[in-house]
Amino acid sequence: MLNRVVPATADGLPKPTRRQALRMLAAGGAAGALTAAAIVAAVPAGAAAPDPLFDLVNLYQATRGALDGAGIEDDDVFDAEMDRLVNPLWERLKYETPAATTEAGALAALRLASEEMGHTLGSFEAPLVAAALAYFDGRA
Repeated sequence: MLNRVVPATADGLPKPTRRQALRMLAAGGAAGALTAAAIVAAVPAGAAAPDPLFDLVNLYQATRGALDGAGIEDDDVFDAEMDRLVNPLWERLKYETPAATTEAGALAALRLASEEMGHTLGSFEAPLVAAALAYFDGRA
């Protein structure tokens, strides 16, 4: 693959090559994991518990929104970015749907499912709705 400048950087910021960007992401992954572990350890007892479904739904929506707003006009480039960034999250939503552990997570799943059901069929809506409903059924 060519070592070209990554086009997603804003004016005035460094323009890393693809190779440099991948190195930064790899380095950030380890640092990010350590930071996340430190944050989890620092959460006081009784604080709100994380909700894996809420986090995954928000990550999917943010990633999809960022890609949609990136202004990529070349369909092949857009499709490649969808395959790389959005589709793995879509797969997790469809095949590895985490449980909702908060009302916010259940409602986020229901909202996303509702949005998706408005224009698709047979996607990840059924597992999202099932996960959200399981939260409410367990609480009743």
